Amino acid sequence: MIDASLRALGAAVFAVATAASIPPLAGAEDCFADWGAAGEVVRREKLRTVEDLAAAEKEGKIVKSTLCVAVGGYVYRLVIRAPDGHLKATVVPAQGR
Repeated sequence: MIDASLRALGAAVFAVATAASIPPLAGAEDCFADWGAAGEVVRREKLRTVEDLAAAEKEGKIVKSTLCVAVGGYVYRLVIRAPDGHLKATVVPAQGR
């Protein structure tokens, strides 16, 4: 009985210790904190730029943008300030340039 408990505890410790090396689950996103690195990805992958998005944005002004890797490709996570001052969060595909 004690052996089974120790084995279960060992398995749990192993699972926690190796969790950092497991790739993100489907639907999870990994975002770039550094725009220098993100810019290299935008150029290499021929993604739309934030300037392209801002020119096409009709709902307001982009006040924050983050490039992220998502299942199926790259996306921009945007915060948009509407003309009435309200902020809206949205996600748009980065492909398409």
